[in-house]
Amino acid sequence: MAQAAQRSLLQTVSLRKLLATAVLGTIALTLVFGASLSTLHAVEKVRTEMEAAIAVGARIARNAVDDVDERSKPRRRLELLVADFDGDRHLRAFFVNPDGSVAAASRLAVPEEPVPGWLIDFIGHEPIVVSVALPSAFHGYGGLALQTDARNEIGEVWADTMNLLAILAVFCALIVGLSLLALRWILDPLRVLSQGIADVGNRPGSARPLAESGPMELVAVCRGFNDMVVRLEAAEARSAALNDQLAHVQEEERAEIARDLHDEMAPLLFAMDVDTAAVTRACGEGNSDAALMRLELVRGSIDHLKRNVRDLLGILQPAALVDLGLAHAVGQLAQFWRKRHPGLVLTTEVPPYSLGATVDAVVYRVVQESLNNALRHGAPRRISVRVSDHDGDVVVEIDNDGGGLGPEAAPRSGYGIRGMTDRIAALGGSLSVRNSADGRGVMVRARIPGELAETLPGRALGAPHAVVLQ
Repeated sequence: MAQAAQRSLLQTVSLRKLLATAVLGTIALTLVFGASLSTLHAVEKVRTEMEAAIAVGARIARNAVDDVDERSKPRRRLELLVADFDGDRHLRAFFVNPDGSVAAASRLAVPEEPVPGWLIDFIGHEPIVVSVALPSAFHGYGGLALQTDARNEIGEVWADTMNLLAILAVFCALIVGLSLLALRWILDPLRVLSQGIADVGNRPGSARPLAESGPMELVAVCRGFNDMVVRLEAAEARSAALNDQLAHVQEEERAEIARDLHDEMAPLLFAMDVDTAAVTRACGEGNSDAALMRLELVRGSIDHLKRNVRDLLGILQPAALVDLGLAHAVGQLAQFWRKRHPGLVLTTEVPPYSLGATVDAVVYRVVQESLNNALRHGAPRRISVRVSDHDGDVVVEIDNDGGGLGPEAAPRSGYGIRGMTDRIAALGGSLSVRNSADGRGVMVRARIPGELAETLPGRALGAPHAVVLQ
């Protein structure tokens, strides 16, 4: 639940706010940590300075009263010694009478900057008081005492802290300002990219290339998006062309079926009509032998008609033939064309097993279109079809000895060849259509990656002899 709530919260906060919060949080934690270290350092520094000051002051005082020549006026000497400490930053000197009253006291140096009382209470400590041992000549006149005062030292710490805070304030302002500028520089291309992706998803065809700006990584992302837009536009154009091609092919198939119906079935129906009329006359004349002869002719016409209908179903339902096996489907296709071109020598060499529904369908379409093109445009006498395994890939070869491609022909401009190319490209393969070496006939070569096939001759049933593409 907690993780889900956290993800939901993150999804409602912009990346700009998240990054800004992270930067400010890091700065705040750094300041807190630095302030803690500075406070500990300040306390240690004040303590060390006070201890050093009291030690130095006591040594100076002892040295000052140790001179024999200076003892002629002991009281005056003590007063002058206390006066010598006037203006000291860390120590105050006191001339104490024998009864404990203060006869004279030095004046501490005034801090350059006022120090907040809370800071003195926070990092200050109890003053250190030291009584300086005096020679016997000063006995009876009083004593000398030294006391530390940390206000000036704390004032130095305060001044250093203020300077450091000023530097940190400038530094943090620069960091925050530069971070915001960097975030804007980084996130603006992301916003444009997000809008571009939304345009691609909501309005296909309306996406436009993005300006390649921002950091190197975002430039690479924008360049990839632009490449995607170009490929998408090409895919949409290809899809539109394929739709047009499909409509054209459908019209051609309808026209071909209409021609087949006219050329094959109309004569049979006419013959059956004539034969049935003759049967009627023979029955009316009582000539049963003539009627039976005519009925046999009608039966033969019906058988012929059934075969023609079966052939047309082979064209209209190639998927069903492929389901029966690639070799069977190609065989039916070859038989269909042999009947319509009695002088044609059409040989096929296809594995007697399926390569998988997808590969079988594509191979069948390539063979079908190649045969259609050859017989429609080339008037060949021989056509060979071969499907084999070469270097682990499925290779389809269709050769004919027809007229070949003329010098003005563009092999890849026709809808049929374009359809074959698109089908092969969709499987990651390649297609080649060109004239044979002697200029008579056309060679069609298609290669499909073997990993798409469920079974290859080289892996399962033994490959036929190797195929070498020219």
